[in-house]
Amino acid sequence: MLQIPVVRHVVPGRNAKTEAILKQENVPSLASKTIQYSLVVTKLDLKTEVTRAFGALKGALAKDELGLQNIVKMEIQLSGLKEQFAEFNQLYAAEFAGHAPTRVCVEPTMEVYDAIELKATATALSIEIVKAGPAGAPYSAAVKAGNTLYVSGQIKPGEPNFDKQVDAVLGSIKAIAEEAGANVKNAKNIVVYVNEENKFALSSHVRMKHEGMPFNGAYFKMKDLFGKNFDYTQVVVKALPAGVGFEVACNFRLS
Repeated sequence: MLQIPVVRHVVPGRNAKTEAILKQENVPSLASKTIQYSLVVTKLDLKTEVTRAFGALKGALAKDELGLQNIVKMEIQLSGLKEQFAEFNQLYAAEFAGHAPTRVCVEPTMEVYDAIELKATATALSIEIVKAGPAGAPYSAAVKAGNTLYVSGQIKPGEPNFDKQVDAVLGSIKAIAEEAGANVKNAKNIVVYVNEENKFALSSHVRMKHEGMPFNGAYFKMKDLFGKNFDYTQVVVKALPAGVGFEVACNFRLS
């Protein structure tokens, strides 16, 4: 049975409310936690929002005698991504103070005023950084815990051509997996993030033609990489970092 306690905080003197939802799932050898944090009605500064969101996350982890240092993956939804990304990264890095789990950070399509949603996966197992992130980035490209390899969302900044973004992203994932000794056919929890402009990118050739969209073969390129029986989730977002249109994050089962 899932237990979802809800904690609400009313800001004194403001017509505002913050809400933290803790969802606990029983996963063998893994403490999986989901924190959803949102700010509604009144706009607060980003630093306050980040402080409160991470405060809720730390409190949830502490109940299982875990901390931020036990996190292997962060999934973040941030409103105003383009305008607030640089500042958010500074605040985010300060919270983790040297620890760098894998990460995905996107702007959701739904208009929710200014809001942050944090989703964290944490474990009591030993965590090994397999590949560092880009220079100055507050996250790792890949970490290993137990028999699972976690890979951050891969993007190709500075490339306007969507087809070439797909090739670069999948090539990056393949290189990371091989460097860590993982078989790309053992990928799991594959999540594909696309912006509105490319929301039909993984559709079939027939549908693409029907919708009047250019067919780029992204689905078949993924099929070639991950195997014919691969399973994935597509998430359409308002914006991705660096203005790209395609991002993929996944885990690999290590033999």
